[in-house]
Amino acid sequence: MEKRIFEFYRLSKWDYITITIYSILTFYIHSIYTSSNLPEYANGLIFGYIFGTMFFNYMLNYKSLRNMTVLVIWVGFGIYHFWLFTQIEDNSSMYSDTRHLGNGLKYSILVLIIQQLIRFLNIKLTSMEIVSPITRVGPDIFDNRYLNVLDYGFFALYMLILISLWFI
Repeated sequence: MEKRIFEFYRLSKWDYITITIYSILTFYIHSIYTSSNLPEYANGLIFGYIFGTMFFNYMLNYKSLRNMTVLVIWVGFGIYHFWLFTQIEDNSSMYSDTRHLGNGLKYSILVLIIQQLIRFLNIKLTSMEIVSPITRVGPDIFDNRYLNVLDYGFFALYMLILISLWFI
């Protein structure tokens, strides 16, 4: 029986840990951006939150995102990100410095889709799942396979898209 590309599985310990930590971080971000006073470090915080999420999902969460259950949860975070983006846009006078940095929030779901398209292309071209170039030497940390040229190429494409979206 051939394994389908999109399957729903139970959450792993890794999934519970990362989703819980990210939920706490998201609640913290929410409490800061819905308060009346933004701290001085708000710009760095929103940049780290957005870019860090997208980078984390490709570098360390790529195996979890093969599970549709996990993907649906991250799409839920993406819906929240879009809502927060609209709040920043609606209060542009209050968030004037953060407004440009907040642009990345509106692309969270798109970035998840792009990551899944890259995954799909890699499977079609190589019959293997995409892995992350998190290790410079040796096999991948989750699938225990050595990276190929497409793994590096798709990562470079992902980063190029991620950076390009930031400036749209």
